[in-house]
Amino acid sequence: MVVTFIGLALVTLGVLLVVRVATRFRGRRTDEQSTGAHGVGIALGASFVFWGVLLVLIDAWNG
Repeated sequence: MVVTFIGLALVTLGVLLVVRVATRFRGRRTDEQSTGAHGVGIALGASFVFWGVLLVLIDAWNG
């Protein structure tokens, strides 16, 4: 049960991070130099979602 809550928290935080980074990047001007931080933020958010879903699935599978 605790593992499920941790997994759901990771999924929620990951989705919020991806949405925040994607919406911030959308408003950038094209003449600004990119640091690549938006890609790192999206990758980090996606990994949170992946591991969160994996935790929920494993916990559900083991009942």
